[in-house]
Amino acid sequence: MQTLEDKFSEWYSIAVPNFTPQQAAARLQAVAVLKQGLKSNNVRSLVRLFYGMPVGDTYLQSFRKVLKDKDGTYVSNDMAELSIVAGGVIYSAVAEPDSIADAASLAVSCMEAAGLREKRRLDDVVNRCKAYLVEESVRVRDSENQISEFPYKSFAVAIAKFKSSYTDPEAFGAAVDDHLLKLNAALKEYTKAVDETISRMERRRREESNILYWLFGQTTTTDRIPYSGLDKKVACLAAAVDLAKLTEDLPGPIGARSFIQRLIESASGKAPASTSISDCVTATDEGRRSTLLEGYDSQEDSLFAPISFALAKANESGGDTSWQSAFKNRTELDPTKKMRPADLSELFYSEILLRRALG
Repeated sequence: MQTLEDKFSEWYSIAVPNFTPQQAAARLQAVAVLKQGLKSNNVRSLVRLFYGMPVGDTYLQSFRKVLKDKDGTYVSNDMAELSIVAGGVIYSAVAEPDSIADAASLAVSCMEAAGLREKRRLDDVVNRCKAYLVEESVRVRDSENQISEFPYKSFAVAIAKFKSSYTDPEAFGAAVDDHLLKLNAALKEYTKAVDETISRMERRRREESNILYWLFGQTTTTDRIPYSGLDKKVACLAAAVDLAKLTEDLPGPIGARSFIQRLIESASGKAPASTSISDCVTATDEGRRSTLLEGYDSQEDSLFAPISFALAKANESGGDTSWQSAFKNRTELDPTKKMRPADLSELFYSEILLRRALG
C-alpha cells in the first residue's frame, strides 16, 4: 500500500520535472505543519486551493510562507504546486477521524458537485475523501461499541501489595488515602466514559428509529406532507433536508443514498432517468424553497453550496430562470446539466452536513 510520501512524489513528478527527494521531504514537512494548523474556518480555503480556485490573500500568503520556510527552493507563483501541497494536506487530514477530517471530506464532496465540476485535480485525494466518508459513517455507528470494564483488578492487586508492606499505622493510612484518591479519579473517568458511550448509543438508536419512521411514513419532516403529494424533482431536495435533520452524527449513515432514493421513488410522477439543478429548483415553489434554505447564510461560499445558492437566487429572481447566469458565474457549474436524481439529492445533503461540520 502506497504511503502519502510515495504518492506525494508521484504527484510532484508530473507537475515539476526533476523534482528531487530532498525537495519532496521538505515539502512534506510543510504539509505536516499546514495540517497541524488546519482549522474549520480555513477548510474551504484549503479545498479551493486544491482545485486551483482563488483564495484570500491572507490565507495564500500564510500557506506560501510555510512552504518557503521549509524549502527555500520553492517559487511562490506556481498554482500547480500549491494544489499538490493542498492535496497533501487534505490527504493527511483525513488519515485519522475527527471533525476537521469530516469537514475536509465533505468539502471535497461538495466541490465535486456530483461530477458536475470538470476540474483537473488529484484523483488520489478525492478517492481518499470518499473512502473516509464511508469508513467514518460505519465507525461512528459501530454496533460493537460496548462499555468497557472498570479496572478493579489492578486496584485489588495494588491494595494487597501495600497492605503487607506497611506496619506503621500512619504510613498505612496515608497509603490508603492515596489509593482512595486514585480510585476516586478512576471512578470519575470511568463514569465519564460510560456516559459518553451511552450517549453515543442513544444517538444511534434515535437516528435509526427516526429514519425508519421517516422511511415507512414517507412524509416530510417539516410540513408533514406525504411524498406522494410532491413532484419527484421537488422530492430530490426535500429528501436531502429531511435526512439531514434526522442525521445525528457526521458524516451521515452509510445507507443515506438508498434512503434518499426510496423517498424520491415514493413521490408522484414518472421517475426521471436524470434531472438538473435548474429542473428541481424551478419545480419547487417559493415557500418550499425558503423552507429548504433554513440555516443557509447568503454569505456562504457558493462553490460548496451550489444547490442552496440556486434556491436563494431563484427566490430573489421571483422564480424565473434569470438566476442561472449568476449561478454559472459564481459556481462555474451548468445548472441545466443532467444528473441522476439521487446524485443531486445527495449533493444537497452533503452541503447541509458540511454546514454543520464547519459550525
